[in-house]
Amino acid sequence: MIQDIGVEQLKNEYHPKPPKDESRIMIFDAGKLLCRINEEMQIAYPKYGEWRKNKADEETLIYLFSIGEDTYYLLSSSQKTEIEGYAYEKMFRLRRTFPERERFAGVSAYHLYTWYENNHFCGKCGKELLRNENERKLQCPECGNEVFPRINPAVIVAVSHGDELILTKYAGREYKKYALIAGFAEFGETIEQTVQREVMEEVGIRVKNLRYYKSQPWGFSGSLLFGFFAEAEGDLTIYRQEDELAEAMWVPAEEIVLDIEEISLTREMILKFNKEGKSTSEIGIILRDQYGIPSVKEVTGERITQILKRNDQAGKYPEDLMNLIKRAVNIRDHLAENPKDLHSKRGLTIIESRIRRLASYYVNEGALPEGWRYNPKEAALLVK
Repeated sequence: MIQDIGVEQLKNEYHPKPPKDESRIMIFDAGKLLCRINEEMQIAYPKYGEWRKNKADEETLIYLFSIGEDTYYLLSSSQKTEIEGYAYEKMFRLRRTFPERERFAGVSAYHLYTWYENNHFCGKCGKELLRNENERKLQCPECGNEVFPRINPAVIVAVSHGDELILTKYAGREYKKYALIAGFAEFGETIEQTVQREVMEEVGIRVKNLRYYKSQPWGFSGSLLFGFFAEAEGDLTIYRQEDELAEAMWVPAEEIVLDIEEISLTREMILKFNKEGKSTSEIGIILRDQYGIPSVKEVTGERITQILKRNDQAGKYPEDLMNLIKRAVNIRDHLAENPKDLHSKRGLTIIESRIRRLASYYVNEGALPEGWRYNPKEAALLVK
């Protein structure tokens, strides 16, 4: 995720110190960041030694944070600053840059930049706010009002039913890829209540069995994200909130394509959902991610399925066929309690049609006995 920057940590304590020639200067203009991004997406920021050659009298440096031995400062200026070799880039471009520490630094600096930029004057009396020398806050010299950095609590929710997950696409936003349900907390509610409200508002589905996963700072929106898993209950029909979402749909686990950046909590939660059950594909992911084995076949000369067969541990039926049968059984169980759910009825028809076509293929290939037929009444016994 975006905060995973190796052994180093972002030190956010407010302990101002004089900049060195190698200190990074974070310069923004109209929400864009002055930086250099090469063809390999490596990002770099102007250094103090480069910036001070062009320093104007009215410009001020504000200490932000440090990472390792490097310190980072925000340039406060009434004029647009230009430095040779650097260009202003939209923050969206930072999502795929590296090294990781510089990407995280840019996004964290943007969080503080927007706070400073949005708080020049006191909200109580209108006087100009001043920076406090001892801690990161702004203070009104007239009425004493104090303003601290704003952090917006929000949730990301992976809503599942059986082996299906709800994926969405935002409406009217620059980010166009699939994501999980997300939204900000409102006053007077717990973070768990935020989960239930956001899911109901965006897709019209009630959830149960909420399970907290982990959190993530997200400076793009000045947020602290709380990740949850939840199970859908009752009617599974999606009623999309059209002003918030361009798309919302149930997606089977085996059909999820992870084109989401590695920096996001969303991606990690989808991966975790996909790993439950330990299918052969999931075993491959675990071996790759936890044990550093990129390809089982390259190491052993066999696929995972072949290894399981050789050790008499392979399933009796092909894995992709069993996944479909499990989905069909789950939907039939759901329909037994919710017989009016037309969305699920249509989904069951489609899935069982796929089961029959796939079974016919495997019979022809010899992977299933001659004459094998899918029987919905016996399907529950196959997946137990």
